[in-house]
Amino acid sequence: MNTIDKMHTLLQSMNPQHLDIIDESHQHIAHHNNGGGHYRLTMVTDLFNNKSRIQRHRMVNKALSSLFPEKIHALSIHAFTTTEYNAQL
Repeated sequence: MNTIDKMHTLLQSMNPQHLDIIDESHQHIAHHNNGGGHYRLTMVTDLFNNKSRIQRHRMVNKALSSLFPEKIHALSIHAFTTTEYNAQL
């Protein structure tokens, strides 16, 4: 199972209505790290209702903690409630 698949599996416990993970490691080839990749994650779940941006990021990081730093070196998180996400469309 590749890293993106592992991330999807670990985040299913948060009941995402939308989950998009993009591997951006190719943009950081010259960047020295411990082998983990660079990822951009967009997630929509009502678990984020009444949570601050920091709380949302902490929730995602906690769910993925087993993948840091060996599989994930850097993670850009875009976390939305369903209402917030639909307002952008």
